[in-house]
Amino acid sequence: MPGELDVASRHNLGWSPRHLPIPQVDPELTELHPVVRVAEVLRYSTSRFEYWLSPGGHVREVARLSILVAVLLGFPVLMVLPLVTLLLVEVAGWTDLIIKILLNAAAIAAAVIVGVSLLKAYARHATRQARRR
Repeated sequence: MPGELDVASRHNLGWSPRHLPIPQVDPELTELHPVVRVAEVLRYSTSRFEYWLSPGGHVREVARLSILVAVLLGFPVLMVLPLVTLLLVEVAGWTDLIIKILLNAAAIAAAVIVGVSLLKAYARHATRQARRR
């Protein structure tokens, strides 16, 4: 079926530790440039440590699978999280603007009610004054 992984690809995604070769020192170590010699000694030392820790390759497989999971989970998070943050910031901004608009509308409505009440009171007062005369 297209889109399905074949057995070899599926096996590469899962747990498949391989035995590590016994670390070997480069036979031309003494003839190498000093910087390259340091790099070769570091490579040999880390290979020896890894072989001592897990000659069956289990540590390397755990590291490989951990990195795979980190990439598979981390990449979408790094791509989606900024968009979600932007969306939330924009929604918060719009909400703030809506609240300001509603508060201003309420203040205008209150001012209109007070104004109309004052006009009514003035008109009532003016008509009473006119009747008394």
